[in-house]
Amino acid sequence: MNTKHVRLIYWTSTLLLALVGLAGIFNILMVDQLVQVNRSLGLPDYFMPFLGFVKVVGAITILVPALRGFQQAAYFGFIFHGGNLHPDGYPWRP
Repeated sequence: MNTKHVRLIYWTSTLLLALVGLAGIFNILMVDQLVQVNRSLGLPDYFMPFLGFVKVVGAITILVPALRGFQQAAYFGFIFHGGNLHPDGYPWRP
């Protein structure tokens, strides 16, 4: 693979991950379906806008090259959150 292909793959995956993060706007707006899911997971309603804000800030952090120092933390947050999407919270637990 040459540098051009690597850059294309990097920016494509980064944009897809940023779109997932920008979907945090739905948490901020407290969409009814998300409120029901969060309640079924046992999360309080006041936690939703905070999660949405953190997702949006993480997506912006991933997209802005000047914030390289914070990108690692943003990627970790998205990976950690993605691992907790399982209904039990820990899909690797027996």
